[in-house]
Amino acid sequence: MKLFPDGVVLPTNSPHFYLVTQPSTKTTWVTRLQHRWGVRSGWQVLVIFLVFGCTGFTAMYFKRPVFTWLGVTDQTPGWIRFLIWMVTVLPAYQVFLLFYGFLFGQFTFFWNFEKRLFWANRHPISEVLTFLSSDAIHASRHSRRD
Repeated sequence: MKLFPDGVVLPTNSPHFYLVTQPSTKTTWVTRLQHRWGVRSGWQVLVIFLVFGCTGFTAMYFKRPVFTWLGVTDQTPGWIRFLIWMVTVLPAYQVFLLFYGFLFGQFTFFWNFEKRLFWANRHPISEVLTFLSSDAIHASRHSRRD
């Protein structure tokens, strides 16, 4: 006899015993990330996390000398510090991300990540191109000819 946590008792020679002892079909967070990111293994997910970590540390250490060089101090208003951060550190972070992605053999993933982040239906040119290629524009052109 086998006692399970929910109180179900099944004899070990029961034909249904194998159903209860099957491994769980729940997907892990690594498997979900693999599927979402389109990578082949859990090791790639680990390497991607490593790249994000190295990039974050590099950007953090990059900020100090840049802010010192530009004369930004604690007395500088927050909105000015934010603007300087947006103009200097944020673009540098994107470059560091591609650099570390290249070093760790994941450049293609991070290049596609960057393109999705900055160009997927957010850039004015891509919105105009999407609008021009839409069916609504083609339908209105054809209806004018009639």
